[in-house]
Amino acid sequence: MKRLLIGVLALTALTLGATARANVVSVDGVTWDTDHPLDFTMQGSLFESNIDTVGDTVEIWGLVNQVNASGAFCSGICTELTFYASAVLASAMDTDGDGNLDLYFVDLTVSFYADTDGADFDFMDPTTAQDGLLFLELAGHADVEGGVGAELFGEITGLILAGLGDEGEGHGLLDAVGGDALALFDTNTILDNQGTGFADCNFTTSFQPSGVDDILTGTGEMLCDTEAVPEPASALLLGLGLLGLAGLRKKR
Repeated sequence: MKRLLIGVLALTALTLGATARANVVSVDGVTWDTDHPLDFTMQGSLFESNIDTVGDTVEIWGLVNQVNASGAFCSGICTELTFYASAVLASAMDTDGDGNLDLYFVDLTVSFYADTDGADFDFMDPTTAQDGLLFLELAGHADVEGGVGAELFGEITGLILAGLGDEGEGHGLLDAVGGDALALFDTNTILDNQGTGFADCNFTTSFQPSGVDDILTGTGEMLCDTEAVPEPASALLLGLGLLGLAGLRKKR
């Protein structure tokens, strides 16, 4: 019985060690630690089309610069991590009475791509943000703000500059729905404003005229709580440990 107990403890220790090592994950060449204090924080440069009318579709594209405060997250087959998003402007009004125009978008989708054919992102060409392996696909999480339902909420905080665009900010929640990293991001850890549902990520953006007609520029940040998926070896060791405990109890 003593030898069996020692064996079970050894298997448990091996299992815990394997699980700890698995907290550093790599998908499509994108590597990060799911136990990092900032996990998963993505910061990037973004560009977006300037829109003027309800019913217009805004396009947002850009390049990820940091993951968990590190610029060394893309290696091997991954040469750069880019993103492309779109949403439809459903309504625009001064909901809170502060004199700024509040924007409400629906049909929000966001896709991240691990590019494998060289760092060729060009902010003038949104298609360069849509090539490579589909690392992660997200959809807007339906929420409510200011009594209005939407998936992406924005506000124009500066004057509309003729021919150049606006300045302002945007934010919202996202649900992971696809991509090679789906299993790590589908965690349902962020409570929405309605208090009835959970999203996987939240994001914030800022934008202002870029100097190029009809293209805005700014920054974006996305925060998610990712979880490492147990490696097969770890799951096997854990199973053996449980079987050992069952055998010990039966023998006793």
